[in-house]
Amino acid sequence: MPAFLVVMSPHVQNCELHDGELGAVGSIVVIWNYMIDGKAKVAKDLIEVIDDEKKLIIWKVIEGDLVELYNSFKITAHVETEKPHEDVEDPHTLMDFFISVTKDIESHHLQN
Repeated sequence: MPAFLVVMSPHVQNCELHDGELGAVGSIVVIWNYMIDGKAKVAKDLIEVIDDEKKLIIWKVIEGDLVELYNSFKITAHVETEKPHEDVEDPHTLMDFFISVTKDIESHHLQN
């Protein structure tokens, strides 16, 4: 699905398979290029968990802007972060981005 996000959401400029196989645990699936607050961002994600029964996928961000701010950053149905210190801001604008992309995906599916 990552490649379709470029079509579905103006917030995502590019995403590409880096290493491995789409849908396989351990694959470095996507290098994301996206915009938040008018600033270009990048993230490289590793598929950490795929549980078909629970309909769950967990991506771990392993490179990019997010790992410069947070000690760890994982994406599931919710976001888990670990701050290296209290001065690091909470990811509110990133959460707004996720909500916007989710709404873009929903709108795309409702129109098609």
